[in-house]
Parts: sequence; structure tokens; C-alpha cells
Amino acid sequence: MKILKITLISLLSLLIILSPLIFSVSLAIFTPPVYSESFFGVLDEKVERLDSIEEEKIVVIGGSSVAFGVNSELIERYTEMPVVNFGLYASLGTKLMLDLSRKSINSGDIVIIAPEMDAQTLSLYFNADATLMALDGNPELLSRLKADDLFKLLASSFDFAAQKLNFDGVSELEGAYRASSFNEYLDIEYTREYNIMDLYYDPNMEIYLDESIVSDEFIDYLNDYIKFCRGRGASVYFSWCPMNSLAVTNESDASILEFESFMKDSVNAPFIGSIKDYILPPEYFYDTNFHMNDAGMLRHSVNLCRDILFELGISRLVEAPEGEVVEGLVTVPKPTLPFVDVKFFGYDENEIYFTYERAENGSYLITGLSELGRAQRSLTVPRGYAGYAVSGIAAGAFSGSELSELIIPENTNLKILMNGCFAGASKLSRLVIYHEREEDILPPYDFSGVADDFTVFIPEGSRYEIGYYWSERNLRFERIEK
Repeated sequence: MKILKITLISLLSLLIILSPLIFSVSLAIFTPPVYSESFFGVLDEKVERLDSIEEEKIVVIGGSSVAFGVNSELIERYTEMPVVNFGLYASLGTKLMLDLSRKSINSGDIVIIAPEMDAQTLSLYFNADATLMALDGNPELLSRLKADDLFKLLASSFDFAAQKLNFDGVSELEGAYRASSFNEYLDIEYTREYNIMDLYYDPNMEIYLDESIVSDEFIDYLNDYIKFCRGRGASVYFSWCPMNSLAVTNESDASILEFESFMKDSVNAPFIGSIKDYILPPEYFYDTNFHMNDAGMLRHSVNLCRDILFELGISRLVEAPEGEVVEGLVTVPKPTLPFVDVKFFGYDENEIYFTYERAENGSYLITGLSELGRAQRSLTVPRGYAGYAVSGIAAGAFSGSELSELIIPENTNLKILMNGCFAGASKLSRLVIYHEREEDILPPYDFSGVADDFTVFIPEGSRYEIGYYWSERNLRFERIEK
């Protein structure tokens, strides 16, 4: 009896200790969803489409380059097989998409793996916060995850539960990054006519095609997945994602082909197409180095469909709306690159606090602080300098400074915070942004170097914490009145 009493007391004590965790997990997973209308909220629909097609199908797995680049209806028309667009967001990680797909890969399926050529997507990266948002309201999908990832979700559940309680909906979301931007095939159908990047590429996400961006653990995991699919009677191929030629930093074609050879030697699956065919002009891209605009989606899908038909031994010319036949091949005309006006008329009183250099497009980048600037603890980014817009902040601009607050006003011309721009800014604890649209200013890849209590202050009604660009940076956000 005494032992039983001690056991009951121990169990009760353990329950009391664990009760906050149990509560947070329940709140995070089992309460009504709040992210279903966001970009993340489409994941369950993609899984449902994958599960629901019992006949032989083509499954294209990757990140957002698949969501933005694959025209499922076109490929379905020429292959006469249903197509599942199983790409959503690189922040979720390639590993998660592979794990979620396993259950529904069947005999006769064609699986095409096409991750972005980036160190994050070519690793076993797993983002617990992004995954919790994507699985919000769909706890049944947890059964498809590996044990180590479940523990990561458990560790993040308390903060996620608090975020969920304070979240007030996504009704004001604009642009392509919302659930309503997907069509019945779950391809992005939001109208995107041309390249909207100021430099026509994103310098924060340059593409260097080298074996250093591929983790050995990822290759092992990928090959295990390929083996699993083949064991279920499916055919598996590796394909290249679309890549903005301006962002590819390799010095020569030879080094690109060397990377292609390395990948072919590493991955235990045949490759669809040649890497050079998937490095495309900037005219075909939209807002990142991997996201296609409308014409780019057609161009990439024609490429992919042509290569799939070749692998299947089907001789058929792929035609596309607005396509042109040149020497027997269909090409899609390139949109015109828009003119970017970088001139600034007038004087901004904040310009005296900074130093500058010219960017590729003629605008100015902030490179550091002037003598006056170094005496300030709070600074506001100027709109222009010497007759041209101030469009970005360069790496190391605030290194070693005493700056504690940086303000980005609503009417700024700032477009990008370059990688490393906050490196060495150990006193910087407040970044105040008055832009409501998170896509207006591209963040750096990470915010290392800032103060431990670094917080991003954003306007009421903005959606940085679930937006495509800022959400994966794992930042602390607080609201401010405009």
C-alpha cells in the first residue's frame, strides 16, 4: 500500500509538472485552425490530393519552386496521368515533404524529386514552427512524421500555442502567399506577369552549384526514400528546379556540369533533363530566384513535360498557350523586364548619418555610419541620397556601432536588407518597420550579430509572422500603431 501511495504521488507530481506542456500541445494541435487561409494552410489539401488519387500518377516533390513552377494540367494532358504538385515552401524542408508522401506512393507511380538548389533544402533541415502552422488543424498528419521531428514539434508547441492565441486571422493577406492563390490542381494561379525584383534577382539567395551545398545525411536519406518508393513499385527520378541565371554564381559552365556529375553520382535515381536547360533568363522569374512568373511557369512546365515524355519513351510535341515552335521545339516568349526607376528628387534629413555605395541598378546601398551617425542610438533609413533612391543595406553596415534602434519608415525606398547587414550590431535590439506588406522589404538570411532581445516591431494588421519571407527567420515580433 505504501509503495502504491508513493507511485500515485509520483505520477500526480509528474502530471502537475507536465500539465503546462500537455496544455500547450493540445492548444497547438487540437484547437480550431487559424492558419488555414495562409500559404501554409494548403499543405493538408496537397496531402489529401496525393492520398485521393488511387490510379497511377506523377508526383512532383519539392519546395515553393514546384508550387510556382509546375503547371499540372499541362503535364497531365500530355502524359495522360494525373499530376500531384507536392511542393509548398522550402522552409518546411525537403525531408518533411518526403515523409508526408511515403504513405501514398503506389505501384506504377512516377515520383519526381525537384528541390531547390540550396543548402537548406539539400539537408535534413526541419522547421518546427513552420510545420506547426502547416499542420494546424490536421493532427492526423503527425503520424507520418519521424520521432525526432515530433520531439522538435513538442519543444516548439508552447511558443506556437501562445502565437496561435494572439493571432487574429489572415483576411488581410495580399499577393500570392495565401491559400486562395492555388487552383484545383494546387498550383499557384495568382497572376504574376513579370519579374518584380529590383535587380531582377535576389542577391540574398545566390545559387552556387557545388557539392558543398549538399549534405551527406540528406543524400543518404534521399536514397533511402528512393529505395522505399521502388519497393512499392514506383519509378523515381531526380529533376532540376528552375534557377534564375543572374543568381547562379559559378564562374564557368564547366563547374556547373561538374556539380551535375556529382549529383548524378550521389543520387541513386535517373535524372530528368540537363541542369543547363533549367537555368533560365531572369525574364521568366517573379519574386525570388526560384519562383516563376506566368510565362516562366509555362516555360518550365514545357521543359519538364518534354523530359518526362522522353523518359517514358513517348514521342509527342508539347505545345503551350502562347508558345512558339522553333526548330521543332516549343518555346514560351519572355516577358519584358520592367524599368526600375531609382531616381530620388529632394533631400532626406536622415541621409547625413550614413555612408553609401552605388548598387548594380544605380541606386545606393547603405554601407556604414558617418561620424554623426555613430553618435546616434536611433536612426531612420533615408529615402534617397545624391539624387537616387536608397534601396538596401549592405553587409556589416552597423558592425561595432552603438546603434540600438533602426527605423524603416512607410515611405522608404528600401527594398532589401543584405545578408550580414546586422553582423556585429550587438547593441541593436529594435528594428521598427512601418511597411504593412512583408514582401516589400526582403530580410537577410539570418539576423546573427544583433542583441539577445532583438525584436521586430511591425504595424497592426501586418502579417510578417506568416508571410513567405519573414516567417522562417524565427524572429520575435511586436505590434505598433502607425
